[in-house]
Amino acid sequence: MGPVDTSHSAKLMSDKEINNRSDLKNFSKVFFKECLSSGKSEYENHLSEKEHALRYNY
Repeated sequence: MGPVDTSHSAKLMSDKEINNRSDLKNFSKVFFKECLSSGKSEYENHLSEKEHALRYNY
């Protein structure tokens, strides 16, 4: 492996810096909620399809 790039452009933001950026914080909250809600509805659709298949012997 080559030398690790520690230049400013390669540096990841620390948690403290991310917390200072409220726009990023809000984005991640919204993004997380969206992922959870879409996953939940997809799961519920999957369950109702399974239920339907069992009921009508697919």
